[in-house]
Amino acid sequence: MPCTGSGTWARTPEELYFFDEKDLRINNTQFAIVSNVAIYLKKGGRLIYITCSVFVDENDALVAKVEEATGLKVLARSLINQRGVLADKMFVTVFGF
Repeated sequence: MPCTGSGTWARTPEELYFFDEKDLRINNTQFAIVSNVAIYLKKGGRLIYITCSVFVDENDALVAKVEEATGLKVLARSLINQRGVLADKMFVTVFGF
């Protein structure tokens, strides 16, 4: 999924310097992708949404918007936090019907 990549800033801190809050508009693209894919998901199927972002707009807020718009339900959600070892933070949600 395209994202701001903010979850990688522990190992690429220079990216924070170039970050512009306008970049959060990518969540419109994320929503469009998930919504377009959701119509092909069969009953019992799973859709995995994952970003390397720490922003609510790309994660929890987007997941809530997807649930409301598509009828998909969150089956599991997790934040993978490897910042302590200078690795990435990733947000993962598993959707299903």
